[in-house]
Amino acid sequence: MNIKRLLYALFSFVIILLFLPTNAMAASKMPSGTKLGTFNVEKQTEEEIRSLLEEELLLWHSKEDFVLESDFETIQISREAFHFDVEATIDQLKEETKRKISTFFRRPKNVYVPLIVEIDESHTDLQYLKGKTHIDYDTQVERLEEVASDLQDGPIALVYKDGEEPPLDKLAEVKLKLPDLSKATIDYLVEELDGFVFQPEEIFSFLDSLDAPEKLLNSRDETSFLATGLYELFLQGNFEIIERNPQLTLPNYGKKGINAEVNQRDGKDLIVENIGEHAYRLGLEKEEEHLTFILEGKDVRESYRVKVDNERKISPRTIYRYSKSLKPGEEKLLQAGKAGLALDVIRSVYEDDVFIKDETISKDLYLPTPEILLVSADSLSEDNTLDTDTSTDGEVVEDVDEIQLSDLGEEIVSSLPIDASVVDYLPEDFKKYEIVQEIKELDKMLTRYDDFLTFIEKEYKESIEK
Repeated sequence: MNIKRLLYALFSFVIILLFLPTNAMAASKMPSGTKLGTFNVEKQTEEEIRSLLEEELLLWHSKEDFVLESDFETIQISREAFHFDVEATIDQLKEETKRKISTFFRRPKNVYVPLIVEIDESHTDLQYLKGKTHIDYDTQVERLEEVASDLQDGPIALVYKDGEEPPLDKLAEVKLKLPDLSKATIDYLVEELDGFVFQPEEIFSFLDSLDAPEKLLNSRDETSFLATGLYELFLQGNFEIIERNPQLTLPNYGKKGINAEVNQRDGKDLIVENIGEHAYRLGLEKEEEHLTFILEGKDVRESYRVKVDNERKISPRTIYRYSKSLKPGEEKLLQAGKAGLALDVIRSVYEDDVFIKDETISKDLYLPTPEILLVSADSLSEDNTLDTDTSTDGEVVEDVDEIQLSDLGEEIVSSLPIDASVVDYLPEDFKKYEIVQEIKELDKMLTRYDDFLTFIEKEYKESIEK
């Protein structure tokens, strides 16, 4: 009988605990580890928690709009569209922390309860978001509720429907005729580059950004062709050119002043930085005879126009070679001359189609090709003695002085040796270009290489004679 009374009393106590009015527990403090959103509310009373929530919600609503963003678009959502139910949140917290039979009448610890929030989908910002058919609206609203329920701020990534993306504007387009180069190499590099996204404040290196075999990156002609198209495209976007190596002779593709050489073996790269606030995406469309480079973006206010200015023609010099087999007055053209060119590349910057400024991008130099004439050795004046050795076929004479024509067409004796650099034939005002110094260094390297080959040839001949 006593046992039954004890069980009855125990059962009654449990019922009282389970159905005890909420206000009877109002003054009790939350157990250890209790969190409401991101706030630790352990050992706080209901009134303290209510006061905390009201204060934090007031602060949260005073902040700037929510930002939803992706690589190419940004959408703002006003915080006025978020409505929090403080009382329902506290009731949920008390429900989760009350005593239960499963916890042996002890209040559970480490309880987490998010704030209860409702989003007003009739708000203008939500209606705008819903109108974006490429956005997964339902998932996006759920994500907004999750972030708001913890009183977080974002930014929040935009969620797109499977297989869909925001429509982008075509900002620039470059179309180049495909040269007669390795189709396999170009196809591989095109596949690597197509769809590349240039993030704001991100540096792009042609050599470092491509996951391609070293052999392909050493294919100078193919990489330079692609780099030329990219360079012209970059000039029409908000890119800073960090490194660009001009080609010394104008290729049969691209435009004068707007080309680039890339070759990993020589350490020549094309490096740019997107200094704007928006991302760009690269598109490549390959046809049978052409490759089109497309720069896409969204909500970009800046636009750019590129022009070539201050063109100066560099006339080719005439270089004479002498042969004893030619009669006085006879001459033979060994190499046709071709004029060189110096020019400036200017980029005009516009914002909302209003001109802002001009900036000089580069000063380019294309070397002239000298005209080479073979003439009779008798054409030399008496003051010029020959130290020559006519070749067996009697056409070209080696190791002779060179004579050039002045601008007036007068014959002058050149003080330049036969192995002089092509730079030595340039007018003085063009020798200040940085690329000219590079050419000089290259000439020195080629001279050393020629000396090495001459030495090898001499050693080989001597070994045969022995």
